[in-house]
Formats: sequence, structure tokens, C-alpha cells
Amino acid sequence: MNVADPVDIGGLVPIFLRLAPVDIALVKFVIESYEGVGLIRTIDRTAATIVALISRDFLADGRAIIADLQGHVELAVIAAPPGASDDWLLLLLPDASPEGARAGRHPGGRALAGPRQRRPA
Repeated sequence: MNVADPVDIGGLVPIFLRLAPVDIALVKFVIESYEGVGLIRTIDRTAATIVALISRDFLADGRAIIADLQGHVELAVIAAPPGASDDWLLLLLPDASPEGARAGRHPGGRALAGPRQRRPA
């Protein structure tokens, strides 16, 4: 991978990818089929920019999957595009610091919502 190593956020390492729009579903299916490795978010569907949120514990596996996919579809690892941090899921990732994780804060500093209360019948 020729892009600098991405930052680890809350146990997930974002790897930004650019590919043909018709290949988004295939890449999503392949990466998410490996349980616990990672998940895919579409950043810009018209520009076919996606982010693979790879579990820190499976980072080597995630990178190997991406490298293998590059042999089957045209897929480029890119730097984080402008506006990528606007994705709601990226904003919900817990603060990576121990204090933030204990307090249940996301990087913006707001508290995360707790479990939903059950309505009385």
C-alpha cells in the first residue's frame, strides 16, 4: 500500500479506496464476508470512494484481502478525501483514548446515546 498508514480510531483502522462504481458491492461483500475483519462504508457513490473500517486485530488480514482484490478489480488505496469525516459512522466511533472510551464519547466529544428505554405496555 503506497498511502501512509492510517490512524487507528477506536479499534478500527480506516482504509480509503477508490474503484469503479459497479465494483462497490463486490468489494463490500468480500471484505464483510470475513467475520470480524471489517466493514465498508460508501463515502461518495458517484466518485466510487469507500472506506474499509478494518479491525485493528485483523489489520494484516484486511490489507491482504484488499491486495488480493486489487488483482481482480481496479482498486486504489487513497488518502482520506475531503469531507470523509462527515460520515455519521466515522463520527460515532468511540474516542480512542481510555478516558473517552470509559466516558462513552465519540471524537467530537459528545456523549453517545445509551440503550433505548422500553416503553410501558
